[in-house]
Amino acid sequence: MKQINKLEQELGVALFTRTSTGVTLTPAGKSRQGLQGLRRTNRQLSQPGPGG
Repeated sequence: MKQINKLEQELGVALFTRTSTGVTLTPAGKSRQGLQGLRRTNRQLSQPGPGG
């Protein structure tokens, strides 16, 4: 869950609505732009940093 929260902070948008009974996707989470942002962030996070 921490990774999702971090990702939402990096994207500047909530991807899920959280309730006591579960989670659902927000419009941003469902949108193509949201998915493109996720893919871009995932690529950035997957690249090795300096030195390694």
